[in-house]
Amino acid sequence: MSTVELESEYMPDQPTRKHSHYYRLCPYPHIDVYRVLELFEVTDPALQHIIKKALCAGQRGAKDFRKDLEEIVDTGNRRIEMLDEDTELVAAPATDGGWIEHKGSEDSPVDRYLVVEVKLRNSKTFTGEAYSFRWDHTSKLKSCHVHDIIAYRLRK
Repeated sequence: MSTVELESEYMPDQPTRKHSHYYRLCPYPHIDVYRVLELFEVTDPALQHIIKKALCAGQRGAKDFRKDLEEIVDTGNRRIEMLDEDTELVAAPATDGGWIEHKGSEDSPVDRYLVVEVKLRNSKTFTGEAYSFRWDHTSKLKSCHVHDIIAYRLRK
């Protein structure tokens, strides 16, 4: 079995640990679901809802385990529908081989989990989930402007 080098911000007292991305330092003696979401930087509202229900499935008194699982599935299905809606919405204005012009923005113009191909000012292209790219054009270094995203298109 291989081990992954652990990032020091998570577990500085242990240099290596398998699956280190599942660990976070926690200075609190007790944590709730909301602190877990914060520590793991879960920002998608549907995922937050799913995780909250999964961590306490059948334990909250109002609903039984099965009902919580059904609601987890419903939420997951709705989130997938939203990804499809975003794809349909963004795909409409595409021209020139599916490329959509991009002039810079703080956030991704599409859902952060959609797979996109981006074209940089230097004509290079890259493919990945939208959250993995820097969408703004605010770098103060002129040499960094070649890395600005000038267009994107959706990939499957």
